[in-house]
Amino acid sequence: MFFIEDNELPFDGILADKVKDYCGSSLEMKRSKSIFYKDRKDFISYLTFKCINKRKTLNKPNLDHMCSEEFCLESWQDGRTLTKV
Repeated sequence: MFFIEDNELPFDGILADKVKDYCGSSLEMKRSKSIFYKDRKDFISYLTFKCINKRKTLNKPNLDHMCSEEFCLESWQDGRTLTKV
């Protein structure tokens, strides 16, 4: 089973296409969602928390791929009506 996410990252579509090509009709795919915080407005607080834990700064956090506020419960609730892959 393979999981596909859409978190509005630049490479989400590329990865989804590659997974779909690989799976074809023989392997199962499911839409999934990584959730790290409750609301989109909590994104900056989450980044601050990550910076503190990794001893980084907000000016240069070096938190790879943390460029989307869509890793939240609110985003999942908005997209619950999405159809199966």
